[in-house]
Amino acid sequence: TSYTLPSGFDGERKFWIKAIASPGIYSDTPTFVSTVVAQPQNANLILARDEQALGFPGTKHFASVVSVNGRNALRMSTGAQTAEYLFEVDLVSPIRAQNTLLNSLGASVDDRTTWLEANFPWSSDAARRQWAYDGAIANVDARFQIAREDALQAGEIYGWRLNGSTAGLGNPVSSQAAGVAYAAGRYGDGLMVRDTTRVAWTVSIPSVFHTSFWFIPAEVTTCVIWAALGPAGSLLVGYDATTGAFFLEDQLSRRLSVPFGIAITDRVCIGVCQTATERRLFAGRMGGDVESASSALTPIGAFTSLRLY
Repeated sequence: TSYTLPSGFDGERKFWIKAIASPGIYSDTPTFVSTVVAQPQNANLILARDEQALGFPGTKHFASVVSVNGRNALRMSTGAQTAEYLFEVDLVSPIRAQNTLLNSLGASVDDRTTWLEANFPWSSDAARRQWAYDGAIANVDARFQIAREDALQAGEIYGWRLNGSTAGLGNPVSSQAAGVAYAAGRYGDGLMVRDTTRVAWTVSIPSVFHTSFWFIPAEVTTCVIWAALGPAGSLLVGYDATTGAFFLEDQLSRRLSVPFGIAITDRVCIGVCQTATERRLFAGRMGGDVESASSALTPIGAFTSLRLY
């Protein structure tokens, strides 16, 4: 068998070993073996973060912070298939390093029995229940990913995080910034668009392009979400609460519709694509399926203004 420890882990480990031959023959006398982990001499701790002690202040999707035995824990929301917790780390400069993550998982069945409902006798079969039902921990796993906040990739023109700032990659020029506020978004804070919000940039986007962005509704209402405008026309993305559909519409009122019912706090990724022969609209809920619509339309463009209202 094998036993591993993170590199640089301090301490001595003692093992009780008894040999077993392949035919199943056991040795008569076990023995104790001690292993001391070697300490590298040239290692420096760059950064340590205890998210549990901080109360998990990062971005949470389908998860909340609860207290378990006096300690903070992340609990996946009832009915959710997946949950995410994201936090940022600023190392100032590029560093080649090892990353060590310590975590533990637990599972319990969601039990909503109240004391008012527990009116059975102490000696009854119903009383022989667990205080907290164990869940199927074999069906629960954790996956860890590290993503860099990087520059634009080949073929990309602009990019915005809107994480506390309206500045973007690719040098878009801000032309409007009124009623600006921020709230929890997909990977951090995002722009909170209200009735009085006016945010726009001067850009140079060709007629053939594609883009995607996240949309988290604070209320379900008919609204314009994204718009690109230029001398030759315009494209805008919005949501029609009456029909329950996202739409992509040009200045001639030619509309693509994607039926897509939404609820408050849904995380929806929206994609817009315009090729030389076709226009497409995509909408996909986080953890769900992607719906789309397309139509054979000649491209409109180029675009000189981009706005989020």
